[in-house]
Amino acid sequence: MGLYGKINGAAWIILLELDRLIFKAYGRNPVRLANSNLEAVGMSRNAKSKALRQLQRAGVITVVQQGREAALITHHWHPAKP
Repeated sequence: MGLYGKINGAAWIILLELDRLIFKAYGRNPVRLANSNLEAVGMSRNAKSKALRQLQRAGVITVVQQGREAALITHHWHPAKP
């Protein structure tokens, strides 16, 4: 299952940010991905939403949205570790 050509550049940026968040949390997975995490690179909320849908369709992540909180994202390439 190759991702090249299936996801856009924003989705690749989100994958890198998820890896960074998991590493920073000493392997905790899932992690919360706030809009502020991506505003620093100029990514809009709409681009984030579209990229998350692409990654979810590709089977790379699972997204759980809980009200207005930041999305809780499980990255399937890392072991789940709450």
